[in-house]
Amino acid sequence: MKKAAPPASSAGGKGGQGGKGGDKKDEVGSHPGEEEGQHEAAEPDRTFKLPPEVAARNEAQESFCEENNSYPLNGRPFGLAFVWGNSYQDDTGNVQCMIATDSAGMVGEVLQQAGFEVRVRLNVRKKYILDELAAENVEDELKDRYDCVLCYFCGRGDGDSFMTQYEETITVAEVWEALDAVGFKGKPRIMVMDLFDVRSTYGEDFAEDVGKLKADLDGATQDLTLLKAKGGSPPEMIVKRVAEMEENYNAKVEEQKNLRKVPNPGIQARVAIIGVPITGGVVSFTVHVKKLAYAVSFGVCDQKGLSKVWGVKLRSYCGMSDFLGADQYGWAFNQVGRSFHNEYKKAGKPSWGKVIHVREGDKVTVTIDTFQGVLRMDVPGKFKGTQTKLLHPGLLNLEDRGVTLYPSVCLYECGDTVEIIGVKVGTVEDGPTGGDMKPYGGRVAWDRRLSAPGLACEGKKLRRGEGLNLPKDPDACVIISRQPCKWAPRFITERGNASGEMFLSIYDLEPDETEGISLFTFLFMQELKQGVIDHTGECFTERCVANIKREMDEYAMRCWLRSNGGLDGKQLQGVVLSMLQARANVDMVKYVTDKAELDNLGIKNRSFMDSVFQATIDARNESTWRVQKLSLTRYCTFPEGKKLILSCPPVVWSAKHHSAKMETTAEVAAKFGQTPVSCMAVCSLESELRCPRQYGTLLPGGGKHSWTWTIKELRSSQEEETGRERRETA
Repeated sequence: MKKAAPPASSAGGKGGQGGKGGDKKDEVGSHPGEEEGQHEAAEPDRTFKLPPEVAARNEAQESFCEENNSYPLNGRPFGLAFVWGNSYQDDTGNVQCMIATDSAGMVGEVLQQAGFEVRVRLNVRKKYILDELAAENVEDELKDRYDCVLCYFCGRGDGDSFMTQYEETITVAEVWEALDAVGFKGKPRIMVMDLFDVRSTYGEDFAEDVGKLKADLDGATQDLTLLKAKGGSPPEMIVKRVAEMEENYNAKVEEQKNLRKVPNPGIQARVAIIGVPITGGVVSFTVHVKKLAYAVSFGVCDQKGLSKVWGVKLRSYCGMSDFLGADQYGWAFNQVGRSFHNEYKKAGKPSWGKVIHVREGDKVTVTIDTFQGVLRMDVPGKFKGTQTKLLHPGLLNLEDRGVTLYPSVCLYECGDTVEIIGVKVGTVEDGPTGGDMKPYGGRVAWDRRLSAPGLACEGKKLRRGEGLNLPKDPDACVIISRQPCKWAPRFITERGNASGEMFLSIYDLEPDETEGISLFTFLFMQELKQGVIDHTGECFTERCVANIKREMDEYAMRCWLRSNGGLDGKQLQGVVLSMLQARANVDMVKYVTDKAELDNLGIKNRSFMDSVFQATIDARNESTWRVQKLSLTRYCTFPEGKKLILSCPPVVWSAKHHSAKMETTAEVAAKFGQTPVSCMAVCSLESELRCPRQYGTLLPGGGKHSWTWTIKELRSSQEEETGRERRETA
């Protein structure tokens, strides 16, 4: 290679240029002893950057994102995760639902392993949660470093919001607004809410108070009796005090008789009201069942009584969030035609033998005759004769008694949908006959104001849902899990068998060596670990929800068969596998009304068949007021076909990404050179060392893939350089 000629005058180069040249300061980057004119006028760019041929090359993750229409995840940590867990304090000041904070802590660890930078907050006020979302805390990271954000909450909430330990409400809209203010636009955001329905303790607390009053009254009465036995005259103050205690006790006993039973915390039943008041005559309404999982109720109710709130704060509840006909304010028929009124006050008659069901596509007509005190349900081709006929004095002479009833429907599962076909009225005292019924002249629609929350009332269409008031922000996905919570449930036994108070309240199982983590959280962590290593090209949120739903159905099936069918061990596992292979779930098997139908589900053993058939009868009879599976919902506003894939090719070892982030001086760049080999080596090493520096260990799919990729690229670049040098020499 030809060497540059030495300068003509190295000693007096500056002085020989005259006054102007001698006073000129050295330019930045000029070499001492060099004369002007012996180097280029413009300083060469020595900053560290990729060669044009490398920069123009489409990297593996870029091709992957284009082929799969996925959001780019450029580097690890590729996202920021906020984890919030909130237990709560009951009226006695005791901390309950510690499972919420335990679950949040474990999810935080797994999110960190999966490639997120995690910020965990447990049992803090709303102010501190929103402060973490403020621009000064996350602005630089979100704009320059992270490509997605995930918020995980475990505790109490309603699907549109969640609550802190201090009874403060934080809406999903507030979280999205805070992220928008930071400048997080066009990148995926995920909200995962593991919500618990807290069971009210008002009934138990009231009974305990009555017991204490009884004990105090007995003690005071005994003291008064002893004073009288001694022959003395009891003080008037003591006599008066005992009389007041007795009066107070009797009043509490009477109040307890009329106390409404607390709904099962896991029941997702919600009562919807059609805005047509019924004060007399004959009224019928018809609805079309568009979609139905299993349980549903049709009837009439006194909305004023049903919406009465018992207790306050955590202990508050009302009949609008219970099944229709549970108390004295509702009359209804369920999906098998069984009538309900004040069901909690009596022992219901179970359904046996061949059972007819209301199914999707049916048109159900409910008629109330206030002259005869009759409620009837009719479904074309089903429920013949008097099977669906309820006579009750509470349906008589409504106007004379000042009572107003409303047509009502009770939906359970998210997605269940019905639509009003019409309402008819009649005035003939002998009941509706043919042309006696005329269309109602007023507006016929669901009354959103009178109906329970958790129902989407859209004109004549009604849908049961979660998160109905969620904001419609683009690039967002909200996953809502809901499960009942009595005190502090524990759900996982030996990392797989569901147990604890949640399933105790559902299936009468005893808790046994359980882990303090919710079932949804356990399954969500499994999906996170799997999501970063599976290169399937599926959207993580969609696949996560589908897999968790399937796992939840399996847990529910196993617990239901073990509790109601008496199966255990290998017998239980064999039956569960047979049903799952037949794509059956807990709701589907409730439709089984003949043992022969079990053969289609793969159950051949006669003893197993008897046990499972008994379990289907029990599940069907208890389906209206008992919980037999958990709720999981996903709302996504990703663009059509857009995916979030956590298992992209080794994005963290992107040469383009890391060369743009490195701040390298000209001397260092000159030392390393600007060949493809050195660029690939430096960028790959910088990325490879970043994981242990941040987390202490290589992340799943880390070192193995990165080093393979690095060696491959080094060899490829070296071959390209060698070939280019040979061509230049030739």
